Amino acid sequence: MSLGEQAERAAEVWLKQNKKYAPHAQNVRCPGGEVDLVMKDGDVFVFIEVKARTNNAFGTGLESITKRKLERMMRVVEWYLTRHFTSFPEYRLEAVVIENGQLEHYIDLGFD
Repeated sequence: MSLGEQAERAAEVWLKQNKKYAPHAQNVRCPGGEVDLVMKDGDVFVFIEVKARTNNAFGTGLESITKRKLERMMRVVEWYLTRHFTSFPEYRLEAVVIENGQLEHYIDLGFD
């Protein structure tokens, strides 16, 4: 199992146990993007990018979630929701970053 796959599993387990999120989908791909996890926080769909780093030689995991990455995530959100719902439910973008054995959860990513 790759580092990325291990991180995705660890993130899903952590979010289920600590945030009570319910799994909905994994590795959702569409033309132009991918989202690692789709979970539900009550009635809210949460689209989650998972980043794992063994060191910060190429920057932190959070730094790798650029405006361009967020735009790609939004393509997936729009693609996914239009295929599964007649009207968009509430949703948000989040990230889980695992670096040096520490897990950090970032809620409601924006385009700042």
